[in-house]
Amino acid sequence: MRWFSFEAFTVFVGVLFILFGVSLILKAFWNIDLPLFRIGLALFLIYLGLGLIFQPPWKWGARERVIREGSERSWIFSSGTVFLEEGASTFNAIFSSLEADFSSLSGEEKRMIECNAIFGSVVVTLPRDVPVRLEGHAVFGSVQFPDRKSVSFGSLSSEAQSEVVIVANAVFGSVEFKVK
Repeated sequence: MRWFSFEAFTVFVGVLFILFGVSLILKAFWNIDLPLFRIGLALFLIYLGLGLIFQPPWKWGARERVIREGSERSWIFSSGTVFLEEGASTFNAIFSSLEADFSSLSGEEKRMIECNAIFGSVVVTLPRDVPVRLEGHAVFGSVQFPDRKSVSFGSLSSEAQSEVVIVANAVFGSVEFKVK
């Protein structure tokens, strides 16, 4: 049972009803008054705390640590390998390491791909026979091109003229391009 699922919530509400019933019995027979609101609030905070410990927020409602929203793919606190898929144009590694295999890229179509490394690293594999225009932007990070040119703070662009553009952004992270 997941911590933040419907089943877990029903168990939590059931425990609150039991405590309320026990409170009424104690008040009626032994004149013991339980501060039910405080107990309920404390149990709710314990429930949230255990949920954060055993199932972090980026996994609530998801089984994997890859977030897919439209054309964007994000890896958070994990590592992974991605292949170029139709419709995906932005790849984010946040506190993660990502290997992006773009060796199936064709130069026939106009395409812009963005790779972002935020406190993480991205290694991008490019095809040898397809010209690709590379743009790198770094802030306290590094972007390294296949010809070993790199930028640590600022911007750098390749000289290639192509319909395919890959923009790499590194913030306290690194993006490295390799040719297959």
